[in-house]
Amino acid sequence: MRFSLVSDAAAAEFDDLLSAALPGVEADEPGTLVYLVHRVADPLERVVTAVYADAAAHETHNARPGMAALLARLPELTSSVLVEEHSSVTGFAHLPAKELV
Repeated sequence: MRFSLVSDAAAAEFDDLLSAALPGVEADEPGTLVYLVHRVADPLERVVTAVYADAAAHETHNARPGMAALLARLPELTSSVLVEEHSSVTGFAHLPAKELV
């Protein structure tokens, strides 16, 4: 997902909302396998990589209070949101805990 944020203040709020929500996601959502938030060259862009065990895990994720709060704020915080859904063909991931750059 790529989020185009409308201002520096919107980017800060987006980051804060995700930072507040993600500890609960990590602790309580075994079906959310990967959730990474990336900054890119444009300071008003964020890219989120999310991998879910199944569609039910994705629905559970979006329904949790912290994520629902973020979703409710997206119309005011963003000028556009691009969502692409992918299914794996092949690959692997080495994910050392807390050391992703």
